[in-house]
Amino acid sequence: MGDGIVSDISEKTWRVIKRLINLSGMFSSQTSESGDTETRIRLINQLEESGDSASLPILLELLFDRNASVRVAAESAVVNILKCARPKDFPLIDSRLRAGWFGSNLWRTRLSQHNLARSAAATRIPVEFLSLATTHRDGYVRQEGIRLLAKAASDGSEIPFLLLRINDWVPEVRDEALQAVRARLQNDQAYLFIRNYWLVNWLAASERPRSTSIPSEIDGFLCQVCHIDLLFAEMKCDISYVRRSCFALLVQADKVSVEQIIDRAVQSFDEQIRLKAMLLAHARLRGDRLKQVLCDRLRDPYGPIRRRALEEFDSHFSGESRPVLIESLLDRHRIVRATARAILKSKDPNFGFSRYYRDALASEHGVRRTAAISGLGETGEQKDSERIIPYLNASLPRDRKAALLSLYGLDREGAIPVLLDAITDAHAGVSRVAMNILCQDGLDSHIDQLIETVQVVQSEHGISNALTSIVRAHEWKSLAIVLAFCRHPAKSIADHAMVLMRGWLRRPYMARGTRADIKRVAAEIDRVGHQLPSARLKDLELLIRLGLANH
Repeated sequence: MGDGIVSDISEKTWRVIKRLINLSGMFSSQTSESGDTETRIRLINQLEESGDSASLPILLELLFDRNASVRVAAESAVVNILKCARPKDFPLIDSRLRAGWFGSNLWRTRLSQHNLARSAAATRIPVEFLSLATTHRDGYVRQEGIRLLAKAASDGSEIPFLLLRINDWVPEVRDEALQAVRARLQNDQAYLFIRNYWLVNWLAASERPRSTSIPSEIDGFLCQVCHIDLLFAEMKCDISYVRRSCFALLVQADKVSVEQIIDRAVQSFDEQIRLKAMLLAHARLRGDRLKQVLCDRLRDPYGPIRRRALEEFDSHFSGESRPVLIESLLDRHRIVRATARAILKSKDPNFGFSRYYRDALASEHGVRRTAAISGLGETGEQKDSERIIPYLNASLPRDRKAALLSLYGLDREGAIPVLLDAITDAHAGVSRVAMNILCQDGLDSHIDQLIETVQVVQSEHGISNALTSIVRAHEWKSLAIVLAFCRHPAKSIADHAMVLMRGWLRRPYMARGTRADIKRVAAEIDRVGHQLPSARLKDLELLIRLGLANH
């Protein structure tokens, strides 16, 4: 098997494939294991459940197996894997099936253009068989597969394979596929091309000259007036590429107004479509209609959209933007607040942002007060930390998180004890914010305090966050603490400690500490060694010997 093919297969799938190869004797005339039917079917079912298209080559080989039960299981797996495949998976499926890396390679050697129809009819999955035959290494088989598939299937399952072959290097195969695709440019099949639009764009990027005309034909077909409602409906599809492609097609269409597109697009749950709708409004609309769109997007739940709307509003309606900019100083998103401050500063260099946030702390409530806490941390001075400290004990977790971030921004050294204490916060999100700040600050000088904290904290999330912080210091003493928690009575904590231990072992050369720290690790290994995987235990024992030898 080639290196390029192996690198695309997950380790778990590859283990199952190798076992099936051995059980089925694909590289020799006799099986290298006693391969009973039940075991092979169980392994085939595992490949089916994984949905990994990398297993298709082995499954196609098993379609020719002498055992009928194995053939039936392989057929079922092929059907379900193809059902799970996304349009962008098909080029990779094509390259894998043409690679032909099995020693026996029955799929390649037994099929010809003359027996293809008979071979497909002998299975319970003739359409899927013919679909995959269009990826065969033999051009004659591919061409015959396209011809038979075009007659056998009309439910849309054939379209990905037909689009693939339009990019074939054999002219006769390309022409056969082009003819089949053009025959399917019918109104009742439009949604099938929309669902496979990724492959249409893939074709448009092709370097084969005759492959590049069909994408524009498909675009013209989908942009017809009779498909406008379908495009709007598919803009609500649960597949992001489909709904965003439908928006792009609607913009290309001649018989639909920009206002109609924008009105529908700004209601989308997809933030990228809402952003594109706002940019379309910026390019095509003017006056009150543009102002209305921008004002609506200033209330968008997605921060980057509010930021862009703020920039566009100031660009188009500069004389009316000051109240909007001041309002945005208390936006819940940091990037929107920063944008509002930058624009205001360009207009009024003397604007007192820290004073504004101090006043807002006293007068605002809810999310606006949370934004005021954050804003003061972004613009204030060290003395403003006194105004932030009361919010460390606020009832709302969002206020406590904002206060931690602000305090660290205003008084980095003074915030460290507060952050160490906040790891024990009853709310997991607050504890996590404290952990993230500590980790970005550098933990070498706080490792002993963290070790003290983890030994007294009660909540599971507090222990997990403290352990994560300790391990990032990457000292021998941190490994000792993690090993100690590998025998914690709470399974979630013990499992987390085990994961952290494995992470520590990936970079043993970075470990710091004294001989006493290494001996403490050795003592913890004696206590928990029976609970560790044998491979990890051997790694630890070797590291201890090397560590002691170097100290």
